[in-house]
Amino acid sequence: MVDVTYDVLANIDDAFCDANTSYVNDPVSAVTLTFGKYMGVVNRAFVRFRSMIPQGAKISSATLKVTSAATLNWTSFLPVIRLVDIDNCPDFLSNPFNLPVSVLGVQFDAKYWVARALYSLDVALLVQEFVNRSGYVPGNYIGLRIDEGNSVLSERQAGYQKGTTGTSCQLVVSYVPVHIVTFDSVPIPVQVTVDSVPMGLTPVTVELDEASHSAQVPSSQQG
Repeated sequence: MVDVTYDVLANIDDAFCDANTSYVNDPVSAVTLTFGKYMGVVNRAFVRFRSMIPQGAKISSATLKVTSAATLNWTSFLPVIRLVDIDNCPDFLSNPFNLPVSVLGVQFDAKYWVARALYSLDVALLVQEFVNRSGYVPGNYIGLRIDEGNSVLSERQAGYQKGTTGTSCQLVVSYVPVHIVTFDSVPIPVQVTVDSVPMGLTPVTVELDEASHSAQVPSSQQG
């Protein structure tokens, strides 16, 4: 099992926006990441992280850590987190309101939020979908959108990246690497373990038993 924590690296890596205006890299207006619907205006929050997770890894858990920027006891609503449907999510200098997103979404109950409280939102399904993409390679950015859900007159506010750390979102992931070996130019995912312990990303040579058409890792490479 590998555990990683990804931070928002720069001001352009998180934003909130409505259909007409994006508040990114703006210390005056973008004091929070706002999502919900209020007075007829829909606000959506976007955040991206540079992922070094191997393609095809098995995601055991993934949590979006969000720090509340304000105490809000407005009506509870059900926002939805979706994956930005791009192999390498761009920064948010351009208004991201209408960026394509995944059909798959994860819903959470935005109840009473207390200022500076930390909330953990389960995004494992979304991270798994991202690292399974054929166009994904480690180093690409994963983008997440928190939308208005079923809000009618309610919103929530999260901390954002202001050039310093401490209040911006984090992505915390635990995963098991999957090794890719090739037979006759066809890639096959193989989870290589030694005494039930994953070997990490160490390259291995897999010998093909032509009689049984099975693959074995030579004993010389098993630790």
